Amino acid sequence: MTAFEATKRQGVKLLRERAEAIRRVIEEVPESRLFVPIAPGTNSVGNLALHLAGNVRTLIGRFGGGVPYERDRAFEFSCEAMPRDELLATFDEAMQVAAAALAGMSEETWAEVPEETPFEGESRGDLAQRSLEHLGYHTGQIVLVGRVLSMLPPA
Repeated sequence: MTAFEATKRQGVKLLRERAEAIRRVIEEVPESRLFVPIAPGTNSVGNLALHLAGNVRTLIGRFGGGVPYERDRAFEFSCEAMPRDELLATFDEAMQVAAAALAGMSEETWAEVPEETPFEGESRGDLAQRSLEHLGYHTGQIVLVGRVLSMLPPA
């Protein structure tokens, strides 16, 4: 296995592990609290999950894998309610698209710099790595918020 293949395989593994950790929190948090921030100026579990779905679909799916996607970043943070099943379906679909796009990238595709990109000069692989790092950052936040919510009395 080449270093590129090992890096790509590790990226898919990390994406799936983080997605599973987030999915567990979404399943465990009471549905009535999915879109309730724990404090002013913070984001809810639901909003962060939508944000990550938009991020991986854009940076990995669209720019890495060529999967058409129009992101609505404002909605990711303004959504105030969504049934758990719909949130999970949105999140799961985004993670599946990203995993498939990442797994399907060739070494040549990885090194290409797309004409249109939110981060000037970054290759498709750079964008994928940026998205994976972003996913890891917010996974920690979601897990922490989930733990805080689990300590609160029932709503």
